[in-house]
Amino acid sequence: MNTEHPGLKPMLCWTSLSLTLPDEANVRMFAPHYSIGFYSAADLANGAIPEISTAAGICFDCDSPEAPELSLISDVKRRHPSIPVLLLAAELTAPTVTWALRSRVFDCLSKPLKATEAAGCIERLKAARMARRDQNSRPSITGIPTLPTSVHPAARGKGSIQWAMLEIKRRLAARPSETEMAALCRLSPSSFSRGFRREAGMTFQRFLATARLELACRLLADSELPIGEIGTRVGFDDPTYFARFFRREAGLTPSDYRLGARDARRVG
Repeated sequence: MNTEHPGLKPMLCWTSLSLTLPDEANVRMFAPHYSIGFYSAADLANGAIPEISTAAGICFDCDSPEAPELSLISDVKRRHPSIPVLLLAAELTAPTVTWALRSRVFDCLSKPLKATEAAGCIERLKAARMARRDQNSRPSITGIPTLPTSVHPAARGKGSIQWAMLEIKRRLAARPSETEMAALCRLSPSSFSRGFRREAGMTFQRFLATARLELACRLLADSELPIGEIGTRVGFDDPTYFARFFRREAGLTPSDYRLGARDARRVG
């Protein structure tokens, strides 16, 4: 039975698994046809999106998809087999694409997304939605293949700690705390701390500092954002505190790092 309201655009769930915000140009290509709902990996992993059953699709926006991202896609496909899943990534290797096709991922798209590719995907989504309209669900998909060897984690059982590592990188501006992430993983603080050190090979605070430094270096080298804005994006409201942190971790000031990165590009 069709329970949609006439005139309302169907929802497209958009989940960014990148370290940076979604590229607005990619989102704009879908926006005329869909109501874009932005959700975190934790929302999907925890089943915290009640309206997902009526979504037109779920778009996973990645940089270079690795084990945590592909595992999340597998889990979502198992729980919502009738909803088309899109994989939008800057780097798509042959093993990853093969895995995606065998896992019945609806479409693999490369960033930056071309208008013709987006238009083709939108038409295919519309056709799939029409095919689903008169049925409540499809039989559950079983036998989703294991992750490709090139991205498979070295050990099993990482589970929620892996999602925490991914979510920490996405929440840097909000200054995630160890207690908050433990609650997200539904673990006690002590269990989370032990598990995190075991899986990450470092403490929560060291992982957080490393993630902040990595993103700050990327934004300093590849963007024209003011240094104060970069500090805010990695979790420092005080520019002076950010500068001290960066100098301690990188051995030079943010300004000097940016100048060095620009000089290196000119030489290259």
